[in-house]
Amino acid sequence: MVVTAIVVIVMVIALVRELASPAAVLVGALVVLILAGVVSTQTAFAGVGSPATVSIAGLYVVARAMRDHAGLDGFLRRLLRDGSVGERGLLARVVPPVIAVSGFANNTPIVAIGAPVLRSWAEKYGVAATKLLMPLSFAAILGGMLTLIGTGPNLVVSAVLADAGYAPLGFFEITPVGLPVAVLGGLLLVWLAPKVLPDRRTPHEQLASRQRDYTMRVAVEPGGPLDGTTIAAAGLRDLPGAFIASVLRDDAPATPATPDTLLRGEDELVLVGNVDTIRDLIARPGMREAEHAHTRMFDRDDPRLVECIIGSNSDLVGRTLKQVAFRGHYGGAVIAIHRAGSRLDGKLGILELRPGDTLLVLTDPAYVERWTGH
Repeated sequence: MVVTAIVVIVMVIALVRELASPAAVLVGALVVLILAGVVSTQTAFAGVGSPATVSIAGLYVVARAMRDHAGLDGFLRRLLRDGSVGERGLLARVVPPVIAVSGFANNTPIVAIGAPVLRSWAEKYGVAATKLLMPLSFAAILGGMLTLIGTGPNLVVSAVLADAGYAPLGFFEITPVGLPVAVLGGLLLVWLAPKVLPDRRTPHEQLASRQRDYTMRVAVEPGGPLDGTTIAAAGLRDLPGAFIASVLRDDAPATPATPDTLLRGEDELVLVGNVDTIRDLIARPGMREAEHAHTRMFDRDDPRLVECIIGSNSDLVGRTLKQVAFRGHYGGAVIAIHRAGSRLDGKLGILELRPGDTLLVLTDPAYVERWTGH
């Protein structure tokens, strides 16, 4: 009992602190129990060949086929339509079909399919995704009560009954109990979720909804003193409380700015930092506020704005963006840093990074894959 308790405590700590992948932690804990003689090898791996385990694995194959070929994401988008119905009306559209589909497919892929669709819809219509994602998960759980294959635990219970000498569960045997619970639970989700769930938005959503608190775009006057000079030569490299994140030119994709970037007339510079400091730059000869709406580059569906979180074992922990030469090494410009849900003020390049910090980065998608593990 003492050995088992120690192994479980260490396992939970490793999972919470993300010291390794969940699979590695769980298998490692099992191996330690085997080596300690707590369980035999035969007992430890008996579940691998269980009919319930094989059935659950088969459900994932079916769920993958549904995700790739059944068009569930398109079905959800048609259900959502516009944002005129409000949060409760939206949940009334989504919850019933999710419950119904989840009765015949594994919960996990249903949520995996629906979550990105709901999040995109929420960002488009200015609704907090936190009021939609948890009801989606709970609706899938409620649907799992409808049939034997609705969720993995149903199959496990059926297998345990068979091993104990009882008849296994029939396909619709739990439906008379599960259906009323699912209907009542669905009604409660639609009614209570908009009231009790928090209006919490991701850094990306905050950035899109409060853009002027973060950035401002200024244009280079054609023929002015900055036309034909580099960012460094124009004195725009080390601005107090602000920096140039990117340069927009002739509606081309935004590119991260470097000290050697050559400025041309009508170029639009995306500046990030203290808004009051940025406004002072407009008074400089050769610069003016951009004529177009300053949120244009964030309003369009632009995959170049990405959100990444610094892990506890990241190379960036305890260092600043300037020390790691983030823009040159990672091919992107950090336009905001969030910590514990709040945006950090000041010059981003000199802030010491910590585990859990969220960086909003303007970059080329080709660079993103190389960031994993850093």
